[in-house]
Amino acid sequence: MNKLEQSVPGLILVAAGIWLCMVSFTQQPAAAFTFPRLIAVLFIILSIIAVGQSMLSKDKSETSIPIHIWKNILPGLGVAAIYVFWASKTLGFYTAAAITMFILMLIYAPESYKNINNGVKLLVITAGFTTVMYLMFAVLLGVFTPREFWLG
Repeated sequence: MNKLEQSVPGLILVAAGIWLCMVSFTQQPAAAFTFPRLIAVLFIILSIIAVGQSMLSKDKSETSIPIHIWKNILPGLGVAAIYVFWASKTLGFYTAAAITMFILMLIYAPESYKNINNGVKLLVITAGFTTVMYLMFAVLLGVFTPREFWLG
């Protein structure tokens, strides 16, 4: 891979960070978006560092990402995109997060649905994950989350 190819993922992250900043800094009430604004700025800083490292790296190897890696990554990216652009707004942040977490665990741990005990473990992990997210965002940080029906 040449330097440009190595920099593309970082440049995509910079663009995503800029988009995130634009969204978080244009929302009202401003106090509800303090935490997302902080995360957006950190996101941009870290992605710029990643681009800088890829441009300055001394790695001369000519490797590309194997197709089997893409087959592992793309389903998770698809689920994440559905969560960000549709589910969190439609189903509510916590409901969508729980469903997304459950689906991601099914995708990346296929042995988990081979027997009932593993399925119950997935449900318990999902419930724990959602509870921790609720306590962290709603209770501890007081962050505004997309609200619609169910647990929004």
